[in-house]
Amino acid sequence: MGKMECVVSSVVAVLLLHTVSMTHAASTHSSTDHSQVVAEVDALRNSGWWIWSDQSESNHCNWVTITCNEGGHVTQISLGSYLAPLGELSQLNLSSLPNLNFLTLSNVGLTGSISDQIGSLTKLTNLDLSHNQLTGSIPHQIAYGYETIPEWNFPYMESE
Repeated sequence: MGKMECVVSSVVAVLLLHTVSMTHAASTHSSTDHSQVVAEVDALRNSGWWIWSDQSESNHCNWVTITCNEGGHVTQISLGSYLAPLGELSQLNLSSLPNLNFLTLSNVGLTGSISDQIGSLTKLTNLDLSHNQLTGSIPHQIAYGYETIPEWNFPYMESE
């Protein structure tokens, strides 16, 4: 085999290896992404708040009050005055919703305290928990980081 053929063979081998590696990386990312979407759907279903919704609809992004991004991740929950009472805020596993940027649970009969899990919502830009029966203090994760949430509404509560 000549020098030129050896170089071409080496380049082809490197390109093939790169393609296989990129396909594997994309596949791994896709399965990780899919498992995150499944965790988000489980959090919604397990809360019991969407039992009135048509959960036979396989795409949670089509449920009333839920908005998703192109990847199927939940980015908005807007239950404000939609139904009541929901029960405890802790019924919704907030840490399973890392892409959430808009959360409106106004006037839906929430009780209990605001979980520290809310601090895991690093993309949150709008939070409204007003007109509920929440007790206790605003968790320090948001009380001290409220500058990162431009719009928030917690009447009648004190920060820790």
